[in-house]
Amino acid sequence: MAHPKIEIEVSARGVRTVQQRLQGLLTGVKSWAVGVGGALAAALGTREVLRQLDGAVDAIDKIGADAQRVGVLPETLSTLGHAAGLSKSNSEELQKSLEKLGRSISEAGDGVTTYTDAFSKLGVEVRNADGTMRSTGEVFFDLADAFQKLPDGPQKTALAMDLLGKSGAKLIPMLNQGSAAIQEMQEEARAFGLEVDGNAAKAAGDFNDNLDRLKAAAKGLWQTVAQDLLPILVQLTKQVVQSVKEGGALLTLAHGIATVLKTIIRLSIQTWEG
Repeated sequence: MAHPKIEIEVSARGVRTVQQRLQGLLTGVKSWAVGVGGALAAALGTREVLRQLDGAVDAIDKIGADAQRVGVLPETLSTLGHAAGLSKSNSEELQKSLEKLGRSISEAGDGVTTYTDAFSKLGVEVRNADGTMRSTGEVFFDLADAFQKLPDGPQKTALAMDLLGKSGAKLIPMLNQGSAAIQEMQEEARAFGLEVDGNAAKAAGDFNDNLDRLKAAAKGLWQTVAQDLLPILVQLTKQVVQSVKEGGALLTLAHGIATVLKTIIRLSIQTWEG
């Protein structure tokens, strides 16, 4: 009667051994999976970091270039862009409006009636006390205070479009808040790290210019190689063409292909009929 008990104990011991070995195997597989997953995550993380960095450099470069075109500082344009976004507008419409405002200020300075009258209705000066022209940013903030006091309606829309262009009407919700509120949104942009200073804009532009130079250098390298190789490549291809013409190699190849295809077709017909 002792034998069954011994067999049961041995079997139980065997089961435990198998369980332990399986557990060890699963632990090893888990460790391997975690290691592979970590390496993959690190690779994907690095790629994402580089992608984000590249996008940030391009954005800074663009702000610097746009600021020059519009006629304001990068600091002003980058922070006003945040304010525009919060006011249901966007940076593109803001830039178009500021660019148009710069021209309107210039025209008013030259005495063009359409613009002098528009600024006069709003009580906004385009010149400083010493007669020098005021900056686009300074005039923009004065316009905001003027629009805040002006009731909504056709006159406000017309003035916005006269001085800020077609995009000006879309900036009315932003202007209606007044300069103090806009400046608060600019402060928020600075707190978020959205302000782009002139040095950073210049550095981003220089960096992208250098990348373009490197691309041009690589293109020039291969063009030079191609130019050096072209004479011998032409000679080689001439010899190949002449060889094909004289030796009939092309025709022989064509006949060989046709023969193979004929054989395949005949075999297919025989199989179908049989």
